[in-house]
Amino acid sequence: MRFLFFIVFLCLLFQKCKESPKVVPQKSIIWLDFTYTSPVEAIFYSLKITSGDTAYIKNYVPSQWDTSFYAILTDQDRSTLDSLINNMNLSALDTSYESDVTDGYDCTFTISKNDTLKAIYIHGGSVPEEMTRLTDYLIELKTKLKLLSIDKNN
Repeated sequence: MRFLFFIVFLCLLFQKCKESPKVVPQKSIIWLDFTYTSPVEAIFYSLKITSGDTAYIKNYVPSQWDTSFYAILTDQDRSTLDSLINNMNLSALDTSYESDVTDGYDCTFTISKNDTLKAIYIHGGSVPEEMTRLTDYLIELKTKLKLLSIDKNN
């Protein structure tokens, strides 16, 4: 009887050894550099988001010239941003979307996702839906972030 328990134990042990380990998908490492310009509205700023929870903002309009801020992203903000970028096929996007419109907004993106780095310029034109969603989200995000001034004396 002991021999039978020993055989059953060995069988279970070998069965566990044969099971392949569960693969946990790696989280994408994402950072983003976004510059937005709207001369008609006197808006010109850049927004840099690192792979962590910090966003850096720099204003370039004369009334706020050379002012820099940082803000902490909420988990929801970071999750939304990661989702928007993870659903993009960066290699399928062009590097420039332009039209003959003389006024309007401009934006530039530098997006890093895993081992892919993509720079994209937008000035009107026919823009893919995923870029429009990302642009709209970043403009909204900048307005709702609690900006904390970066002390230049340090």
